[in-house]
Amino acid sequence: MEASATGDDHHDLLPTASSSERFTHKLLHPDKVSDLLAAHKDKVAQVLDRARKFVQQHPELEAAAKQVNVDELFALRFLLSTKNDNVELAVEHLEQTLKWRSARLENLENARRGKIVFNDALIKHSHVAIIGLLGGLHPTVVVRAGRANIKNIFNDLTPEQLIENQLMFNESIFYHCGKLPGQTLR
Repeated sequence: MEASATGDDHHDLLPTASSSERFTHKLLHPDKVSDLLAAHKDKVAQVLDRARKFVQQHPELEAAAKQVNVDELFALRFLLSTKNDNVELAVEHLEQTLKWRSARLENLENARRGKIVFNDALIKHSHVAIIGLLGGLHPTVVVRAGRANIKNIFNDLTPEQLIENQLMFNESIFYHCGKLPGQTLR
């Protein structure tokens, strides 16, 4: 993705071919997270140092920082999500994430335990029902063919409610899937 006319490095929500190539390059080669950490050691250290200082300046964010374990791997994720490994933008996004997570600590912790409280309208009108995690990693769903009523979902829920439900579900899945890479550095 190209930088905007204003010179900022913010990305569009949908990836383009160039961003896909860029992410493929960063994430698939080398295949070990430890290699990525070594390759970006200095920038990861900068992001992590600034993140820790930010949390010290904002003690209300400490619980959110502990919940996600702000470490080298966490900093690397933010660094690699920016164009050209932009430390400033990575730190900005990390700070925004900690603020967002701080406002939702209890819901996020419940999501990590698999106790996601979905909106009743979403459950009633969805064509899938999430019933848990298979083997602790894979979401287990029941497809209810012919039951989806997308129009009613959008009539009964605001876009913010839909996004919030999806983010809580993602938190649950990412938390369980993220355990292994953090432990093995693969």
